[in-house]
Amino acid sequence: MASWAVSPGREKTLQDNCLSSLKQARDLERERAAANEQLTRAILRERISSEEERSKAKHLARQLEEKDRLIRKQDAFYKEQLARLEERSSEFYKVTTEEYQKAAEEVEAKFKRYEYHPVCADLQTKILQCYRQNTQQTLSCSALASQYMHCVNHAKQVSLRRDIYHPQIQVETVRENENSNSKMNIDRLLKRTRRT
Repeated sequence: MASWAVSPGREKTLQDNCLSSLKQARDLERERAAANEQLTRAILRERISSEEERSKAKHLARQLEEKDRLIRKQDAFYKEQLARLEERSSEFYKVTTEEYQKAAEEVEAKFKRYEYHPVCADLQTKILQCYRQNTQQTLSCSALASQYMHCVNHAKQVSLRRDIYHPQIQVETVRENENSNSKMNIDRLLKRTRRT
């Protein structure tokens, strides 16, 4: 029979090798456990971080949806307000236009338009011609000037009578202004002709 007897030196070496292998195995097991623990912690941190990010993303998405809803609500409100303002503006324009038209018609009905007819225009033309022809002897046109003044005064009287029978027509002041303008025109012409 073969014996497996091992020498004591060899046995010691084998024991040392076994102890060393066991020690290495324990060290490896510890390192593996530490690495697994670190990996587990990293995975947990990553999960927590990704959960927080998902939670933040959901929260931000809700906030965006809320803001979008508020913006749509405000947009609808402002569109409604704008439509109301346009409607009111249109109504105001219509009423204002109608009132203006009505007032214009009332004014036209109340006051007849004044028609301008020059008073004694033919005599005025003759006087002007006379003054031009007789620049040095303006007194030779005095007979025409007298006739013109008589014509103007007669037109005033006729106008006054017409105003008495038709008081709604206010033309007296206009005719007086015409007559004074005519007198002023004659005076200006006289001054011009005397200068030349």
